[in-house]
Amino acid sequence: MNSISPNSSSRISSILSRATSPFATLMREGSERETNFGAAEPLRAAVLTNEALHDLAASLADGDTSYLDGKSSRALRTRFLSNVSLLEKAYQILAEGAKRGESLSPGAEWLLDNHHIVLQHISEVRRFFPKRYDKTLPKIAEGASRGYPRVYTLTLQVLIHSDAVVDTEILSAFISGFQSRKPLTSGELWAVPIMLKFALVENLRRLIQRIVDEREELLYVDGFLQRVTSSTESTTPH
Repeated sequence: MNSISPNSSSRISSILSRATSPFATLMREGSERETNFGAAEPLRAAVLTNEALHDLAASLADGDTSYLDGKSSRALRTRFLSNVSLLEKAYQILAEGAKRGESLSPGAEWLLDNHHIVLQHISEVRRFFPKRYDKTLPKIAEGASRGYPRVYTLTLQVLIHSDAVVDTEILSAFISGFQSRKPLTSGELWAVPIMLKFALVENLRRLIQRIVDEREELLYVDGFLQRVTSSTESTTPH
């Protein structure tokens, strides 16, 4: 049975500190409602203890989900490219709004201040996850996550139930729980840190999309109120 070696543990710990810390504050501003992968809402659910994460992983391993080995799929990469495109468009929209003196939400200000960090994480995903690597990872064969690497769907669960604050102990508890029932491949274990980056970009997209949508709603309301005020003033006798 595969496990996390000391060298891998050190590597994961180093990458995790860079992968999750810049996003943790923004993640906490997400929805309080529990959500599932595939929904438009930010990925967030009840925060679990390490023991509970271990049990959750074991129950997932016991599930009836089937896997496809050695198959290439564009599902994850296609979604990632879509996320990158939306984040870049959102940055441009918010940056232009800031230039016009618009009042920005804390989340919008976060994206403007940390855009370079987001670009760094995106660059690392592209660099450390070449297309050929995708072929080595088992894929989900059915359901909403069909075509996605199994290890990606597992890292999503870790992110969702840890409030985006992931450390080696949390990750080890989850992985050991899964492997107590079903082994992960060595390639999957190696891919865990980069899969966390994929998951973080996914959740960031959902959070930023909400921020942009709320901004557009506020602008619409402001414009409507201004038109009503102007109309009222023009019809008021002097």
